[in-house]
Amino acid sequence: MFHADALEMDFSVLQPSYDAIFIDAAKGQYERFFEKYETLLPVGGIIYCDNMLMHGMADQPLADIPRRKRTMIRNIKKFREHMMANPLYDVQLLPVGDGIMVCKKKSQ
Repeated sequence: MFHADALEMDFSVLQPSYDAIFIDAAKGQYERFFEKYETLLPVGGIIYCDNMLMHGMADQPLADIPRRKRTMIRNIKKFREHMMANPLYDVQLLPVGDGIMVCKKKSQ
């Protein structure tokens, strides 16, 4: 078990490769978590990203979102769009719970 900030963690203490990685962290920072940890994922590995629907707010216009949540929702939308267009991953957004995005790494 590791007790550290996941964005500051030293990779030397981790295994060189993981078949699956689950991201459930600061919603506005998902892209940063993904970029850091995808380097540990082999071809065919999967990254699961939780809370991609954010209680339905991620599919609403920003003007309808409470002001205090707009930056977080804007970042989630940007990350979702980026991943759906990412040619290195097969991506599915599943309406399970609060939304899970499944990103399977393709061969390069």
